[in-house]
This record gives sequence, C-alpha cells and structure tokens, in this order.
Amino acid sequence: MIGKNLFHLTIIILFFNVNIYGQEAEVDPYGEVADIQAAKFKTPGSDCMEYLAEKGREQYKQMKVGATTVLFICGESEIKEPPSSRKFLISRMNGFDKAVLNGLENYSKFRSQIISEQVSYALNAGKDPNLVKSALEEREEVLNEEEKGIFDKLKDLANTKLDKKLKEEGIDPEADKEEALEAIAEIVESSSFNNVVEASSRVAISGIQTAKVWEVCKMGKPCRVAVLLARTPEQAGIANAMLAQSTGSLKGPPGKPLKTKWKVRDVLANVGTRIQRDENGDYHLITVSMHVPNKGGSFDTAYKFATNRGNGLMRRFAGTVISSSTKSAIQEVTNIDNLGNSENELNSYLDSLVESNAERAKIPGIAVIAQGPVIHPVNPEVNAVYTVLKWSFNSQKEALKPLEAAQPNSNNDANSPTTDASSNTSLESEEADF
Repeated sequence: MIGKNLFHLTIIILFFNVNIYGQEAEVDPYGEVADIQAAKFKTPGSDCMEYLAEKGREQYKQMKVGATTVLFICGESEIKEPPSSRKFLISRMNGFDKAVLNGLENYSKFRSQIISEQVSYALNAGKDPNLVKSALEEREEVLNEEEKGIFDKLKDLANTKLDKKLKEEGIDPEADKEEALEAIAEIVESSSFNNVVEASSRVAISGIQTAKVWEVCKMGKPCRVAVLLARTPEQAGIANAMLAQSTGSLKGPPGKPLKTKWKVRDVLANVGTRIQRDENGDYHLITVSMHVPNKGGSFDTAYKFATNRGNGLMRRFAGTVISSSTKSAIQEVTNIDNLGNSENELNSYLDSLVESNAERAKIPGIAVIAQGPVIHPVNPEVNAVYTVLKWSFNSQKEALKPLEAAQPNSNNDANSPTTDASSNTSLESEEADF
C-alpha cells in the first residue's frame, strides 16, 4: 500500500515539474524582458522620435499643427567633456550645436535623394520629349519652394557634367540613347554630385528653431543630447523681418505670458533660438547662453561672453535666411561643387557662410531680459552665468525710433519724459511655440 502511494506521489511530482518547465519554455525571449533590457541603452534621439509618434507627427514631413504648417527634424550628439570637467557646460552647448547640425545633415540627405531623382528625371526628359510634361508636374508636387529655387542650377550643373562625359567618351546622345541614359545615371548617382545636392539643400533651409530638447547625463558616463528642430513659414518671416529691420508685426494664436523668473531647469532646457508667443499672440525670439568664468576671473567678463554668444545665436537664426535666398543659394551650388568631396570642408564652408552673413546682419531690438548664476545637477561645483536675450517686432520698432529730448519751458515745471514699462520682458521656456 505504501509503495503504491509513493508511486502516485512520484507521478504527481513529475507532472508538476513537467508543467513548470513547460511554462518556462513558453517565455518569449523577444518579449517584454528583452524590451526592458534594450531600454537601458536608449538614447535621447529615441525620445525625440517617440515624442513625434505620440503626437501623431512624422519627421521630415510638413504637417499641420494648429493654424500653421511645421517641419520637424530630430538631431542627436554626445557631449565630449565628462560632467566632472570644468569645461563641461561649454562642451554641453557645443554638444547641442552638433545635435542641431546632425539634424540638418540628416534632413538634407533625405531631401537630396528626392532632388537628385528630379534632376535625373529632368535630364531623361531632355532625351525624350514625351516625358517633359510629367517631369514638370512631378517636380511641382514634390519639391518645396526653397528647393525649386536651386533646382534649375543643379540641373544645369548636371547637364554640364553630362556634356563633358559624353564628349570625353565619344557618345552621340542622339545615336546612342541607351549609353546617354547610363551616363546620366552615373552622374546623378555619383558621390560628388550627391554631395553638391545635399549641401545645397542644407543651404536652402531657413528659420530653424530648437523646439524641444532631451538630455541623458550621468556622472562617469558621456552625456548625450537630442533636439527637436522645427521650421514654419512664420519663422522664416520673422527671420526676414529681422534682416529687413521691418517695423511691421506678425501675430499668432494667444500663448502664455512670458517668464519673469528663471530657474536652473528653465535655463538648461532652453537651447539655441526658440520662439514664444505671449498672451496677445505676439512673437518673441529667445536665446539663453552661458559662460563659465575662469577661476578668479571677472563675472562681468563672463556675462559679456554669454551675451555675445546670445547675440550670435540671434544673428545665426537670421543669417541662414540670407544664405538660403534664391540668388545666394544658386551661387553657392557652384562654390560647393568646386570644393570637391571633402565632407569636413563642406561643413566648414557652410558654417562660415552662415556666420559671415550673420555677422554682417544689423539687427536692432535685441535686449538682455534676465541674467544670473547657473549650475548643472551632475556637477554642482562648477558654476556658470547665463543671460537671456529677447527680440520682437515691438522691440525692433522701439530701437529704430529716434531718441527724443524734452524741451525745457520757461517756468521750469515741465514733467520729465517717462518710459512705459514693457510687458514683454520675459519668456515661458517649457515648450516652444510655432
């Protein structure tokens, strides 16, 4: 009897063991556990893409947001200096600059493929009159206004290269149409021509703002940052108004009152040039800049460096518009082609182009509206100073007014002239407006 019960007990134990091991075998190795492990290696660039997905938006696609149309671009970079370095905050600003450049480079690569396809289509249409109408119709549909401005110059450049190649190889385009079409494909698909198209498309982007930022930063590990870049027709209009010293105005939907007090989070979260709309719908351009004073150095000097950097960011925002004007961009196609295949030379040239245009830009109405000390939580021992600069249509209008002098009257009881307090002297930095 005991032996029989022991046998049954053994069978039951074996049954449970089989069930347990069977259940373990059913765990999906590519399921939730794998997702949790992979999430440990997620970078800020992923956060940017997920943010767009959650909002129902797509990168590189112009989408309707409220009353305007917005182009979204994500960019990512690493901060070279470790958090323990005294140069960390300066390196952080440079890291965000590189993230912006990364976003613009990726976008220009994406658009350059589309532009190259249209150039190829146009050259092929030149060999087949039946394709001309459809080529024009497709070009009108897929190219944006800036790209249309440089398209003809790129097509002329490709035609010049094609004529040279056909002559060197002794190909008669009328007699040897197949060989001529192969030559077109070789030129349009060549790395040198793609570099020209890519760089030219980057020149054509104007009025970009940093709409949102992400940062993953831990002591002992390299910090990484990401930016969400946004471009709207209104932003290009603002940049043009800065350059033209326009005294007009541009209004959008009412926003939030501008900030009057800046906290550490506000300073660190505002990167590059950002746009804010106040409660009246008036647009304001905001930059936040930092500088780390030398040990024992002057705070006055540090504030001056921070302010100069902010001025540079304002002018850079406007300077891209000068570079992207149709006349300028068309000339740049030739200059870029002459540089050859060096990516570093291309990037340096494009940066210097915007910088030189920005330095020449005379932009009245830029004012410091806040300043103070700031630290980064990963290394609170390193202190820096920040300045907040603001430009608006109203501030430019006021700056362009001639100074008035009060004329004393005979009984000396005239009131001194008074200046109305400005209600637009701070900003809201939690989220940029479009």
